[in-house]
Amino acid sequence: MLETRRLLAGIELISIDTTGDSAGSGFPVLAENPAISATGRHVAFQSAATDLVAGLVDTNGENDVFVRDRLLDVTIPISLAAGLGLRTASGRSMDPSISESGRYVAFSSSADDLISAPLIIDAPINVYVHDRDTDSDGVFDEPGATETRLLSLGASGLGDGDGIFGGPSGGDPFGYGVATSRPRIAGNGKQAAFASFADNFAAGITDANFTTDVFRVGTRGGASPVMISDDFTGTLSGGNGSPLPASHSPDISLSGSVVAFVSEANNLVKDAEVGTEEDIYVHNFTTGTTTLVSRNFAATDGGDADSDDPDLSADGRYVVWESASTDLTAPGVNTNGFAFDVFRASASGGMVELISVNGLGKTGSGASEDPSISDTGRFVAFESLASDLITDPDQLAAGVVDGNGVADIYARDTLFGTTALVSINAIGTASGIGSTPGIFGASINPVISGNGRYVVFESFAEDLAAGLTVAGRNLYVRDLTAGVTRSSRPISAEVTRETTAPMKRPSASSRR
Repeated sequence: MLETRRLLAGIELISIDTTGDSAGSGFPVLAENPAISATGRHVAFQSAATDLVAGLVDTNGENDVFVRDRLLDVTIPISLAAGLGLRTASGRSMDPSISESGRYVAFSSSADDLISAPLIIDAPINVYVHDRDTDSDGVFDEPGATETRLLSLGASGLGDGDGIFGGPSGGDPFGYGVATSRPRIAGNGKQAAFASFADNFAAGITDANFTTDVFRVGTRGGASPVMISDDFTGTLSGGNGSPLPASHSPDISLSGSVVAFVSEANNLVKDAEVGTEEDIYVHNFTTGTTTLVSRNFAATDGGDADSDDPDLSADGRYVVWESASTDLTAPGVNTNGFAFDVFRASASGGMVELISVNGLGKTGSGASEDPSISDTGRFVAFESLASDLITDPDQLAAGVVDGNGVADIYARDTLFGTTALVSINAIGTASGIGSTPGIFGASINPVISGNGRYVVFESFAEDLAAGLTVAGRNLYVRDLTAGVTRSSRPISAEVTRETTAPMKRPSASSRR
């Protein structure tokens, strides 16, 4: 646990290639979807940059998955073609998720040559896990001691998942374009959760909702995924057979025994009065129960608008999420209408706590989203357009202000009830600023390390790291206990989420 939290400095630029310049051979190439190990040593990300690893042959011209070891100052390519050395796989790889130790990396990919086993790989996108230490000697990425395995394995065991959306022959009449997506690996690396259109994963369950469901699978390979988003009878996919009640965006606990996810289905919990909005659910494999977490303050229904993007603490005790609902907390707390806010609750249900809260105990002056929670559930990082969230005593005493008018990154300490600005400039006085038209210094898409010490985020600000002015979209790591701000040695290319603009979601009312 962190005892001292000096939040006035400590930002590192990490979007640097092997020569010390911004990745992308002179032009910043987007890198997306961060994932960070418990101690902050290993950072997984996706990038289309071709100059991250010396000698790497890029055959696809698209995003590939990498891991940066911040201690050894080395970047490791993960999504390689099987048996071909330093050569990227044939298709796009994305959505990385990394275990607590950094050993296991789950990701999704359209490539068909990541594994050499004689399996049929014909779905548009599949889920894989890469083991960086198959001989378990504690040394990662040794030649001959790594392996990539297919996780989205159909019930037949002969190939990947399939269904109306699952393969090229089925097409995608609704335009979703993916079969399997957003893998999240358990902290211990033994289980993973993901969403998929495929209808041939779960034996004994009729998958008749024609949309995405959420599954859990062991990472050792060879086993078919188990559906999590089935109805309360355990015989049907969520949604009572009605079309398009999607379940998606899972997260999974350290042990893999608890999975949080988003669903529009109205039959996941018996006797629950759930409307048409997306809600947050938590399934506990130990108890066999599914719980509606995004309940309104009166505990009579789900929230009055969509909830999304859940993130679980390592022990599965707490879940954070974003929501446009106005009725999750006591009357009078919501003052920004249907703008998104960030919330936390016990994964077993109960009172909902507002995380994006200002000094008056109300919602912030602007929308907040993209929460990320530490292992214990104490610290929550998130992105916000609000300018009135700073309540950290050190920052208040120093006169720190958020005056850039765009999205910034914050960290909430739920134990002390304080919120600090993370995307702070190098001199420790204000939120960062930049010159990119339309976004002018916006910082977005944070991920917090398991120990709560590091926050990874991307930013258009040009004044975050001391002694360095960098234009465009770059990736930074903030050490929340550091007393100085410094630029880093090469620590990776950019690691961000798959988004091109801050605060990308409209209000709930305009989304329906």
